[in-house]
Amino acid sequence: MTTTAPGSARAASPLPLNVDDQVLPCRTTDPDLWNSPVHAEQLRAADLCHDCPHMLACRSWARATGQAGVCGGETQAERRRALRASAAGAAA
Repeated sequence: MTTTAPGSARAASPLPLNVDDQVLPCRTTDPDLWNSPVHAEQLRAADLCHDCPHMLACRSWARATGQAGVCGGETQAERRRALRASAAGAAA
């Protein structure tokens, strides 16, 4: 599975084409923050997502496409846990 990072020019965005990139935290903040190996920086990036009107769409897209890094207010580890919990709930 191919993964891309938020803020990356190659990332296929879950956002409508008419979204102004200048208001999105992942487009106006250092792109390295969204893929930092430092947990505190990951949490900072996730916190910035909470001001974004597209957070839930981004989160759904990241879960569905296996994105790396912080997307939709979730770290990659949080996304994995949520997907495991969802799969366990579906199997029950």
